[in-house]
Amino acid sequence: MRYLLVTLCCLFVGSLVGCGGPNNQVEIKVEGGGTPTEMLKKDLEQLAVSGQRPGSNIGQLQTYIRKAAEGDQAKIDMLINMTEDLTKLSKPEEIKAKAKEIIGKL
Repeated sequence: MRYLLVTLCCLFVGSLVGCGGPNNQVEIKVEGGGTPTEMLKKDLEQLAVSGQRPGSNIGQLQTYIRKAAEGDQAKIDMLINMTEDLTKLSKPEEIKAKAKEIIGKL
């Protein structure tokens, strides 16, 4: 008897709720971000403000460098070496200064 009562209550509540109303989807726009140079500069500016070590996003920085300086291998090598130096720093002040230095070379 208890099983029947629980089942009927579930069916009653289910019929009130139904399968949902109209499909109200929210459209989310994703910003493109810009050119590789703009994205690189934005990421470096964040490091220049925060002083945090770049960590795992160093690969993304180097990808931006390769795309931004495409065709200028000397500039690519210089900027990649600078970002590698950036990963070796631990003091926030040094990281900020190095990030600003790299921004200046863009």
